Amino acid sequence: MIDAFLLLKDGTLKRSQDVEEVFRLVEEAGDGWNLWLDLEAPHEEEFGLLTALFNFHPLALDACFNQTHHSKVDDYDDHLYIIFNTPLWGEEDVRIKTSRLDCFLGPHFLVTHHLEPFPSIQEAKVRCLKREDALSRGADYLLYIILAVLVDNYSPVLERIGDAVEAAEAEVLAKPKPSTLKRLFSLRKEVARLWQLILRQKEILLRLSGEEHSSIRREQAVYYRDAHGHLARVSDLMESHRDTIAGAVEAYTSLTSNRKNEVVRILTVLVILMFSLTLIAGIYGINPRFMPELPSPYGQYAVLGFVAFIAIIMLVFFRWKNRL
Repeated sequence: MIDAFLLLKDGTLKRSQDVEEVFRLVEEAGDGWNLWLDLEAPHEEEFGLLTALFNFHPLALDACFNQTHHSKVDDYDDHLYIIFNTPLWGEEDVRIKTSRLDCFLGPHFLVTHHLEPFPSIQEAKVRCLKREDALSRGADYLLYIILAVLVDNYSPVLERIGDAVEAAEAEVLAKPKPSTLKRLFSLRKEVARLWQLILRQKEILLRLSGEEHSSIRREQAVYYRDAHGHLARVSDLMESHRDTIAGAVEAYTSLTSNRKNEVVRILTVLVILMFSLTLIAGIYGINPRFMPELPSPYGQYAVLGFVAFIAIIMLVFFRWKNRL
């Protein structure tokens, strides 16, 4: 689907979702116009607008068409090519997906390409229709609006991650199970993926705000620095989640190790106790001919009492030594 917004020199805003009409509007616009062209899962004819209306670099077009590259920003003198990713919480438990947005930014135009709906794109369209000077302030300012909303999209994902980390941490302290450790490792993996994604996005915003580009005016660079600062705060929160997960894994390992040691300790006490009683039973089990207590009618009870006495003495001893 194609959606074009063309702001003419006199302030008139034209919108079209037809390929041929977009061609005609651009040809009749003259000078002093700003264009935003949004392509959502375009078919071949719509994608052809990128080569027909603009002189984009072949490498940028190839990267946009193949969808095989990570986040980056390339400067081709007369335009910038930017790949930006935003996280989405998947339907599966502890699973993060990413959606990709390709942007071509020139002095008077912005082209966005994506394969699925983006909330930031919809918000920018609403601003354009409401005449909130989104497009009149330039294509570079419009790109800032889109990227700022993309950065804001990290917040709900971070909240979900935070809730999952807290739940796993509480389970570790309450009753750790093997499934708890599996969940922690899954969380650690997803947090690491998101951490790498944030680092690449920070680098993009830093380049857009710090370097001089023909497509971004100096007075607009401050907005990109603001978005970079917001993403830096997100990065700090992600680092906190990473530390919490590492602490939970360490606590799980320590608790399970202590539990195993407790079981081994109890089994050791039982083995020592049973060995002593078995030794006594073995001595009387050899049936010697000359043992004074055997002919006595009370001999059996005396042996049983002696066995019970030894067992009690050993239990008291282990209790005194804090082994039970």
